[in-house]
Amino acid sequence: MLGFPCSHRVEVAGFSGGIWICWKDFLSVELVYNHRQFIHCRVKRGNSPSSMFVTFVYGSPQRACRRVLWKYLGLIADTVSEPWILAGDFNAMLNSDEKQGGSSPRSSVCALFQNFIFDYSLRDMGFRGPRFTWARGRLLERLDRVLCNMHFDPNISEATVFHLAKMKSDHRPLLVVIGRVDEQQTARPFRFFKGWLEHEEFGQLVRDNWVDQGSMAATMTGLAEAVKLWNQNTFGSIGRRKKQIMARLNGIQKALETHTTRNLVRLDGELRQELEAILDQEELVWKLKSRTEWLALGDRNTSYFHKKTMMRRKKNQIDRGFKT
Repeated sequence: MLGFPCSHRVEVAGFSGGIWICWKDFLSVELVYNHRQFIHCRVKRGNSPSSMFVTFVYGSPQRACRRVLWKYLGLIADTVSEPWILAGDFNAMLNSDEKQGGSSPRSSVCALFQNFIFDYSLRDMGFRGPRFTWARGRLLERLDRVLCNMHFDPNISEATVFHLAKMKSDHRPLLVVIGRVDEQQTARPFRFFKGWLEHEEFGQLVRDNWVDQGSMAATMTGLAEAVKLWNQNTFGSIGRRKKQIMARLNGIQKALETHTTRNLVRLDGELRQELEAILDQEELVWKLKSRTEWLALGDRNTSYFHKKTMMRRKKNQIDRGFKT
């Protein structure tokens, strides 16, 4: 339903725990070790000879149970001689400045977590975005992070961790970007977007710009140019609007970490609703591009429709060749 052909999970115990990882089929994921608090695996892309280890962590909120986590991760660290990252909710803090509100920050620092990182020469990969990853009322903590070992930096040219905006959960999603992707902007053909019909100005726009220019093609071209300009200036690019709202939402949530006001809380709620609407529009775009029937696949299955679009484009491509 989420558009991932491959997945693996550690089942929950009652209403707690549980880890679920999903991946696309261009990745090769070898499950090495399963534990109640982590999944350790080797990951490589396609037929690439190089690989790296990734450990997805969900540390127990109970200190006694986390003692087992550090022990088993230490045993794994002794065997790893390749690039390795550990990512997830460790439910533990390294420094007193990773907590705001509640009891004394120093009492929340986990010495065993500190020792684990020091003993096995790991480092915190840092982040971009707001500092705290979890919030409950006025209590803010950084519980989620990404670590890497000493083999990671010499082999990986660039990697960045982003703290994304909270939506439904009280935790921030973490995004790890390995390498840099240069996006090339290419001219795209004009496509009608059904979402325009929902805008109150669109009907008048069509009436004002439907001018007979001698042929249907020329008339449509004139209208298309007006619509593209209107879309850019008024309706707005979905991707650009999404980035702008995400940036504002991150800024407001970062400000809420230092001082809470009714105005900021109200803006946070309004931007979340606006982002929900944009995500619905984005889903509609990919549904139209995929040329598939509406399917009961769950909310915002953008990945599925994007994949269908790419498959159709590949099928429609004509390769030129010569036979001898």
